[in-house]
Amino acid sequence: MAIVHSKEAAEGFNYIIVSERGEKEPFTVKLKVIDSTELVRLQDGLLLRGNDDSISLKTGSYNVSALRLSITGWNNMLDAKGKQIPMAKKVNGLISDDSLNMIPASLFDEIAGVAIDISNDTSKIQLHTAE
Repeated sequence: MAIVHSKEAAEGFNYIIVSERGEKEPFTVKLKVIDSTELVRLQDGLLLRGNDDSISLKTGSYNVSALRLSITGWNNMLDAKGKQIPMAKKVNGLISDDSLNMIPASLFDEIAGVAIDISNDTSKIQLHTAE
């Protein structure tokens, strides 16, 4: 079986937030595929073993890390006056903390879920680009 990387996998694609679909100018995030080694590192950090040998999932940290690695831009993030707010990046090219904090926490699960989904299987990019 051949492994095929699409243009969208290499360059990223605009994902329309579910609650924004149907809007004239929806908020979108540009996502890129998280590379395989980074994805494995994320998964390694997902489990936390407690002192009592209990195991819990660090899904919040996992989602934030996935967002940091996958979001490369956005469209229609507006200030109170309706002016576009550009996304800022750190020196390493990843989304800045200030920009990440502008995204409502209620959207973290949705966006991170898509980022992980497409990173595990790039053929699913087409599923997430449909309105």
